[in-house]
Amino acid sequence: MPPTYALTDELTLEERALRHAEATDILPMLEAELAARLAGPQTMTGACRRLCIRPGFDLGLYDITLTGEMPDGGEISAGLTVTVLLEGAGQSWVRQPGRAASRPIPYAGGMTYFCFCQEAVTGGMRLPRRSRFRAAELRMDLDFLRGLGLLEPLAGAGRGHPLTHIALDSVWIGLLPTPERLATVAAMLSRLPSTRPEGDLVLERGALDMLFTCAGLIRQPPVLAGPAPRDLEALHQARALLSARPEEPWTIAALAREAGLTEKRLKLGFRQRFGVTVNRFLQQVRLRTAHRMITEDGASITEAALAVGYANPSHFAFLFRREYGAPPSQVARAGAATPAPPDRPLAGSGAPHAGGVISGSTGRRSGSRTARTAR
Repeated sequence: MPPTYALTDELTLEERALRHAEATDILPMLEAELAARLAGPQTMTGACRRLCIRPGFDLGLYDITLTGEMPDGGEISAGLTVTVLLEGAGQSWVRQPGRAASRPIPYAGGMTYFCFCQEAVTGGMRLPRRSRFRAAELRMDLDFLRGLGLLEPLAGAGRGHPLTHIALDSVWIGLLPTPERLATVAAMLSRLPSTRPEGDLVLERGALDMLFTCAGLIRQPPVLAGPAPRDLEALHQARALLSARPEEPWTIAALAREAGLTEKRLKLGFRQRFGVTVNRFLQQVRLRTAHRMITEDGASITEAALAVGYANPSHFAFLFRREYGAPPSQVARAGAATPAPPDRPLAGSGAPHAGGVISGSTGRRSGSRTARTAR
């Protein structure tokens, strides 16, 4: 395959070792993983990057928008995937060989998610169409984990680990609200361009920083105060509903009814789980969506306000300026030159995809190739 080709019309792929690292002799896999997940042409747009930091240790950076349907799933190889989800919505599941699928796992931005597999399993995800999905991801194979001394604590995590969300015979899934340092590093890496050679040093440093933080969370996890376990799935569903339908005139009563919770359990549990109130989270989703409509889609201020559920443009303008430090009229005049909203995860989230953003092997590979689709 030549270094430049069209996998889809609007999808940029990059998969390589660090420029200052020694060359290795294994095959790249990102293209095959993506191709297996594309049900037809133009199923995704955006950029997917995979960089080999060390043998058996990769950094993935994903910023994609789904434009078509996705197949049900793919294989997840043995190892650990840690996903810091910056933006997104949907759900995922895992299935051990010969077993039924796990219960659905809702996810969105703002959580860090661990998926450890002692053997190959099946994983799948569903993303809303036309939804943006941004994440920074670490993948480690079993040999790399063994060398770090993490294999034993991961294998013994089980239901007793404070971060446990799902514990199966050969699969452990843990999650927690993204710690501030981890969120900062992940957001920085997601913005870093791939064109400068010195950028690889920043990518390496950031990946190792994330690894150090994640290793500490596995070995000495924080004790998280939170809602009753029976409410977790409903709370993530409530969060996903707000993300998918921000334009609706949500009330606590309506959201609680649709998620299957009492109003008290929704309000208390949402804040405990996601660190933000229901109303504040909905406001963040609305304003970020409106900012993108104005800067990227050319929508007028009134169109953007109405599209995200604000009937009063003056109230919308007040909230917009308070959130971003500039009125929407200034943003509209500047257009694409206007800085994007602060690149931090939205407060509150669900868990990311059980096998990472793209289900596939965490096995070793080599080669250096950048594939950019035709524009």
